Amino acid sequence: MTRRIACLSVIVLVVCLWAGLAGAETKKPKITVATWGIGLTGEVWAERVNQVQARLPQVELQYVHMESGYDDKLIAMIATGTAPDVFRVQEPLYRSFRNSGYLMDLTRTIEADPLLARRILDVEKKHSQVAGKYYGLTDDWKYITFYYSKDKFAEAGLKAPAIDPAAAMSWEEFINNMKRLMKVDSAGAVKQWGISPEMYRHYELNGWLATFGAPQVYDPEKGRFMADHPDFINTVRLLVALVNEQKVASLHTSLDGWKRLLDGTSASYIGNVERKEALDAGNFNYGLGSLPKGPGRAVASTSTWGDYLTVSAKTPYPDEACQVFRELMAETWKLRESRPSYGFYGYTTGGDFARFIENVIVPYGRPQADPGVPTAWTILQTSMRRLLRGQGAVTELVETNRQMNEVLAQQK
Repeated sequence: MTRRIACLSVIVLVVCLWAGLAGAETKKPKITVATWGIGLTGEVWAERVNQVQARLPQVELQYVHMESGYDDKLIAMIATGTAPDVFRVQEPLYRSFRNSGYLMDLTRTIEADPLLARRILDVEKKHSQVAGKYYGLTDDWKYITFYYSKDKFAEAGLKAPAIDPAAAMSWEEFINNMKRLMKVDSAGAVKQWGISPEMYRHYELNGWLATFGAPQVYDPEKGRFMADHPDFINTVRLLVALVNEQKVASLHTSLDGWKRLLDGTSASYIGNVERKEALDAGNFNYGLGSLPKGPGRAVASTSTWGDYLTVSAKTPYPDEACQVFRELMAETWKLRESRPSYGFYGYTTGGDFARFIENVIVPYGRPQADPGVPTAWTILQTSMRRLLRGQGAVTELVETNRQMNEVLAQQK
């Protein structure tokens, strides 16, 4: 009896061990992917994550999309040890996160992978490398672009704006066209604006600045903000005039300029649409063109950069997280190369994203390396809001710039 009990005990023990091992084998590493964005961004990212999940059955993907308050939520998650494994970082925080040790060094992962390495354009190096190393890649390039209603331009007898920057509207043509697109009622109230531009945030400003030959908001070679430069100040002076003198531009201080294009209260829009699918989804008859030429300048431009897809330095599954990062970037490139809405150059070349970057963005725009100082950007935005409301002199930018560089010095 004792011998039978001992044998049964051994069998039970073996079964338990086998069951435990089997259970351990079936437990998949869980990788959390977190993103942000307005409009249809969440749906587009959910599509990407689902595609990656199908290719990586050995891991379990959990997708988290936050439409608002993303930065604050992400910082809180990092502080409490609950950071996502793979996540997007908005540009102003990318270098700050890297300097704080939150991001994994992905240099070897990227450079040793033919799929990723062959798509690293020169402009990507300027954006994503920090001290010669990669801690992420730009997952979504953003275009500061001229969007317009084809119907409203045709109704006003205006030809479609050119995509080619060299053939873009002159500043005078731009002002005259916007005046022709304006509509007011019998009481003088505006029914339709010529344009609803985004002008107060640093990345929209960079697009405008490049068309005027002005320095970008931040010069990485000089390591300082440039809002005190004469060409910078002149650019802002002409932008303020669109609102306060020509009165062809609607005044708004939030991401609603492109919505005015959709609801018919504006004939055109200059800025970034987080997802051009947001326009495509409504079957809206819109076109894309280059920004107008600045006064006396030979070319016009767009400006582009993107948020970063990164991997947490604290992920418990670094190998699996890197796999997910790699496959998500593969999905990003698939979308770039297959959907014209991911770059207006695709409208004339069949969606060649790399050619769009090399032939349009690089020669005409000047992408910058963001120093990652959110407080400084807030100072600039506050100043621009005042100026666009006619509440101050454009020369105040000299003091604004001093304050921005003071904040930058404190961060170093």
